[in-house]
Amino acid sequence: MLQWVRALRKIRGWGNTILNSTASIGTSSIQRDDKGTTLINSTNNVWGGSNVLEGTLKLGADNVLPVTTTLLIGKTGNKADAVFDLNGKSQRVASISDIHNTSVGGGTQKILSSTPATLIVSNDTAITFGLTGSSIEGEVTLVKMGAESLTLTSTNATSGSFIVSNGTLVVSALGSFGENSTNVTVVAGTLILQSSVSVSDSATLTIADGGAKVSLAAGVNEIVDYLILGDTPKRATTYGVTGSGASVTDDAHFDGSGILTVLRDKSGTVIVIR
Repeated sequence: MLQWVRALRKIRGWGNTILNSTASIGTSSIQRDDKGTTLINSTNNVWGGSNVLEGTLKLGADNVLPVTTTLLIGKTGNKADAVFDLNGKSQRVASISDIHNTSVGGGTQKILSSTPATLIVSNDTAITFGLTGSSIEGEVTLVKMGAESLTLTSTNATSGSFIVSNGTLVVSALGSFGENSTNVTVVAGTLILQSSVSVSDSATLTIADGGAKVSLAAGVNEIVDYLILGDTPKRATTYGVTGSGASVTDDAHFDGSGILTVLRDKSGTVIVIR
């Protein structure tokens, strides 16, 4: 049974609930609350924000949430585990954010999928995701769209890809894509790496021609397995801007004073770091 608390636009219940019919509530937000699971199968839904306070909000088809929605995960009132489960689907949202309760023992805020799924974030205002207990897990690919920045501030555990298609994706000094994510692509816009462990050492980093850049903060020596610039696999060595001290200088694809170390190339070369 799906229970709507109309005044608050909440979906309540500790069991499993299913929404099969299209919902249209204008700009009002929906809230998934309590320790149950809500599966949304309908498309063309109309509402404002999508708030996962507690329990699981699960997709049954692509873009069941309005593509203009703001996705908020977490709860402040009490300790809660909040999950946005893409369930192997694709969803575009206008922004993502998280709330973590620190006064009563915390909780967790997860974006996940057990099978390959895609979350597209098309934000036009600067946003941050990655409070204590927050992570992207499973097989989620994150695509950064929109003109403004998205900053990731926690360690993630997805085996999906991270793709920058517009704007700026920032991995903070305390954040990382995680060891399981081995494909990072900058199609357009900028990827900013603020530590030397932002990207898995086993990753392939691809930077397109025509203005796409990776910015490496001062003191950073980020290690990747392979580097592709444009359509060309590059040699195993170090890369950076003029004056960075890198063996290969490339001001078209890189920014900042840090260095990228590439371990392997198509000939199988391995750089040994001592």
